Amino acid sequence: MPEKNESLTQKARQLILSADHVPAPSPLLFRIIELMQDEKADVRDFKDLFTRDPGLSSCILRMANSAYYGYRGRVKDLERAIILIGFDEIKNICVTAVIIQQFAKKDMSSSFMHDLFWKHSLLVGILSKELAARCEGKQWCAGPYYTMGLLHDFGRLIIAAFLADYFDEILQRAEKEGIGLFEAERELGLTHTQVGYWLASKWGFPAGIRHVIACHHESDAAGKYSMETAVVRLANQLARYAQEPGNTPVPDPDRQDLKASCLELDDYKAQADRIFDILSGVDGFYDALQE
Repeated sequence: MPEKNESLTQKARQLILSADHVPAPSPLLFRIIELMQDEKADVRDFKDLFTRDPGLSSCILRMANSAYYGYRGRVKDLERAIILIGFDEIKNICVTAVIIQQFAKKDMSSSFMHDLFWKHSLLVGILSKELAARCEGKQWCAGPYYTMGLLHDFGRLIIAAFLADYFDEILQRAEKEGIGLFEAERELGLTHTQVGYWLASKWGFPAGIRHVIACHHESDAAGKYSMETAVVRLANQLARYAQEPGNTPVPDPDRQDLKASCLELDDYKAQADRIFDILSGVDGFYDALQE
């Protein structure tokens, strides 16, 4: 079995890193993630992007005029959109729209639940950003928490897109044995955290995002990015609670994650109290992106 797992890992890595098998990201995606990392980036930098990409401009205006934001038909230009929605929200729309577009035309595994995946990713992104904001005044660490949360399961998306047969095998193993997807991946020998890290590294994603992708199931390995990883792990835990069927109680947070994130138990509970309102907002946001 170890030899089979090692062979699977090597073959998958070669495929993922092959330019013929996995195309390069759009320059727009790379530039947006770069700007999300840059604390000095301002409205002018994003206006330059909008000028170069009319499709992104149209998306921003469509979102601004959607039912989600409540400005139906009242936003006629980007200046007005930025004023009404806010610069941070504009940035989040940009990175979300472009990463979804990157994979929109890719044939995925027939078992891949597209809407469920993106709604979960959006929810983890928003929860990561809000949990990080609660750290302010304790040990605030500036970082693109929304993007880290949005991309935490990047590897699962890549497996569904470029290793479709293996994705189906993971689902079958999880269902047959009654275990989680990550546990099934580990049994089979290749995890979405490995795959996500390989491609995120190849594509030049910032180190913080790469480490969250790689370590959000095993925070001990996060090193200098333990705070960011812990925040995303807590956000992921809350998101899974909100989106999984059944009336289960809010899961207790891992104490090590609370300590690493500099959050208090009351911070976590306060976020949990808002979880279903946030989930409803995520549904509206995602629906607006599809209009």
